[in-house]
Amino acid sequence: MNQQFFEKVLPTQGNICVVGIKGEIVRPKFFDNIPAAITQMELLDQDDYNTFFALGTFEGMKRRADACIFMRSFFVDLDCGENKPYPTWEDGLIALMQFTTEKELPPPIIVNSGRGIHAYWPFTEEVPATTWKPYAEKFKQFCLDAGLHIDESVTADAARILRVPGTTNYKKKYTTPRPVRIVQEGSVFNFADFSKVIYEHVEEVFTPKPAPAQIEGTR
Repeated sequence: MNQQFFEKVLPTQGNICVVGIKGEIVRPKFFDNIPAAITQMELLDQDDYNTFFALGTFEGMKRRADACIFMRSFFVDLDCGENKPYPTWEDGLIALMQFTTEKELPPPIIVNSGRGIHAYWPFTEEVPATTWKPYAEKFKQFCLDAGLHIDESVTADAARILRVPGTTNYKKKYTTPRPVRIVQEGSVFNFADFSKVIYEHVEEVFTPKPAPAQIEGTR
């Protein structure tokens, strides 16, 4: 499993949430380091679970937006397939590439989720969730205004889970399980510089603050 991917998109402070879903069974677990989280992801995948991870980290052991303390990326989910905004995966990829080119955005990490597309723009620094939220809302609107058909429930959700690259999509309607894989590595970007592109009318530019003292329930 690609540890470098998780080191790019996950904050270093707070608890990491890994979720396994198989039918009606939902198994969330929390970890205070990436290697332990990856071990759980691999175990779930070996046991034929659909395996997900949360993009934010949490104080305590509850995956809720109001318990999220740090974020480290912007992200979008594009649905592809029959009766979806993009009829094929290739159509979704073309739309994403046109969007990034026309809006002069840096190339994202792109993941084939087995049917759709997950794209990540990771930051060089982790950002408090309360700071990230208004920028993420603006990024969502930025995508929609540009005509990119994203899942609107995903992009500004601090408690969102997405499929783990390197695992398998076992969704029932697929006759054959499909791999979840990274198809473009992308880069890491300064949060303030990236945010200026999408939030030009914000007067106060984000300035990273020193890491806070250790919070109870986090490492």
